[in-house]
Amino acid sequence: MEQANSVDEFLTLEQAERRYAVKRSTLYRYIGKGYLSTYRRAMDKRAYVKAADIEALRRFRQTVAVGGVTLAAVERARDFQRRVFGERQFSTSSAELIEKGRRERDEELP
Repeated sequence: MEQANSVDEFLTLEQAERRYAVKRSTLYRYIGKGYLSTYRRAMDKRAYVKAADIEALRRFRQTVAVGGVTLAAVERARDFQRRVFGERQFSTSSAELIEKGRRERDEELP
């Protein structure tokens, strides 16, 4: 018999699959991409996930879908960006902006 949902409730992948109607391959993909963390118990070979983590991921997916952009579309865009641009960063880091501002102020001083 399953208990009421608590913050620290751990589920096996089979239980998560049944409770949330998610394919196991989807759970493995989320684990592989780092969206879900797995946990182990002493002397137990099974992998566990937190119910709260799955619910948070479901809320995120619903929020993204309401905005008109699906999680799959975001993943495809990230994959495309990595293929085309690699790991290059196109935005200036905040440290660089701060240093640039300091240099400009120093140049203005007499």
